[in-house]
Amino acid sequence: MNKKDTPCLSEVLHDLISRHDQVTMADTIGIHSLALSCFKNGVGGMTIGNLEKLLSQADVIMIEQNRYKRVVNTIITLSELLKEAQGL
Repeated sequence: MNKKDTPCLSEVLHDLISRHDQVTMADTIGIHSLALSCFKNGVGGMTIGNLEKLLSQADVIMIEQNRYKRVVNTIITLSELLKEAQGL
């Protein structure tokens, strides 16, 4: 996946909100459903605290790209070592 194919944060957040009941999600993170709708459509904002709650409810973890690449490379290496150990 190259940078062009990587969704921007606004697209990720829009998708997260769309996958859940908007009213329930708004209540859960502590904002009015209209405010969440505006945020989803790029018209309004929300506090960092509400954004953190939104990401937490959606089971999203944000990490730096370099750290992500290291984790993926570690998993690939471990997988290859396991295959070698099993004689595959």
